[in-house]
Amino acid sequence: MAELLKQNGYTTALVGKWGLGYSRTEGMPTNQGFDYFYGYLDQKQFHNFYPSHL
Repeated sequence: MAELLKQNGYTTALVGKWGLGYSRTEGMPTNQGFDYFYGYLDQKQFHNFYPSHL
């Protein structure tokens, strides 16, 4: 969706959690069409009250 919006002149951003890729991989939001990303990449850790590494 972000790639389609960019093709039509929009600037894209994602704020929140992303569960489709980790840092330095092709699955990063910024490699999937988003210009800006602020959030957590490891959504599995969100389900813990005290996450080990977020």
